[in-house]
Amino acid sequence: MVLSLAVAAVVVLLLGVGMFVLGNEGGTSGAQDERGAERFLQMTPGGPAVRYGDAAAYDACAVLPPDALEQTGLEISPNRNLEHSYTKEDVAPDQAFTGNEMSGCDYLVQSATRGADNVSLKLYQQPRSPRSELEWIAGRAADADVPAEIRTDRGVQVGYWRDSDQEGGWLMTAVRPEAAVHAVITLTDPEYGGRPAEQVVRDLSTRLVDGLAAGPSALEIAYTGPYADTPHPCDLLNPAALEASFPGEASGWVRDTYLPGELSMAGTGGYRVDTGCSRSIAAEKDIYGPSPDGIRASFMHWDAPEAGREHLATICGRATFGKEPVPSDVRIGDGETCLTDLIGDWRLEFQAGKTTVTLSPTHAPQDPQQVARLLEPAAQEIIRNLP
Repeated sequence: MVLSLAVAAVVVLLLGVGMFVLGNEGGTSGAQDERGAERFLQMTPGGPAVRYGDAAAYDACAVLPPDALEQTGLEISPNRNLEHSYTKEDVAPDQAFTGNEMSGCDYLVQSATRGADNVSLKLYQQPRSPRSELEWIAGRAADADVPAEIRTDRGVQVGYWRDSDQEGGWLMTAVRPEAAVHAVITLTDPEYGGRPAEQVVRDLSTRLVDGLAAGPSALEIAYTGPYADTPHPCDLLNPAALEASFPGEASGWVRDTYLPGELSMAGTGGYRVDTGCSRSIAAEKDIYGPSPDGIRASFMHWDAPEAGREHLATICGRATFGKEPVPSDVRIGDGETCLTDLIGDWRLEFQAGKTTVTLSPTHAPQDPQQVARLLEPAAQEIIRNLP
């Protein structure tokens, strides 16, 4: 059975969190109360935009970066993954294939009502997004089945309205001639930072206009504090790493994930931040054919190598969903190397320095040792890219 990379990422996170204490959530005490609430992840817009074909590409997380989002009264959850899709490296015009969104940015924010609410953006821009998609978004506010607040601000048409199908739900659009944003927002608390939810939505619409009016820009992504040496996940799984295992040229359009805060490993005192990257070979979309070859890489960056070794020993020593791990015939990195079965798809597990790594291919062979041999060249390239 082939499991999509997005679904696999969610299950990997759940498996990892099962062994760890989420700081300041779930009634932890003692030293754990002193850590876990801080956001170490920083996303700062302002660099030169990369290009997707002939277009300077927008980045949804640069249009609404974390600091701008938190100025509205929302607080990003430090222990829940932030998901991001965008053009990381220039994409040549002959590989600027039509797809869906140009960029996506999914935030989970603190909620007293249900633990986490969400602000999810999808940004559409040609040539990656069909013109029809931009036109559909431009008409959504006027066609809404409930009254919408619509205005034009600095050349951006922005609208927002309640989503009658979702408790605490709001929908928002922001459109300028070359780009359109569609936002899905869920705010179940009556107030955030002392502001009513409707005011938060209004303020979000202003921040969205700020970002679109500023034009396309790249996003500097980095961790601070004890995790300042954490590398960008898609610099680890860079084009050379993907191309080491699969024929063809890697696309510059990627998906990455980040844990904004840190997790603690129960019983050991070890702490970590998690990142991830998905890359695929550049190919024109074929809805009737198989998806392009690709790799999903998940990284756990520990504060000390010993905690990583203990984690890997546990992963390589216990069954997952009733399937026993398999020692790899190929030795990679500093310690154990094994393959674990995630609902029918084999994943390669290894460690290098303070980082434990999980690699899974888009199309996993049934033979686990074949998976190890397939991914070993990419794994060695990732190790070379680690600081």
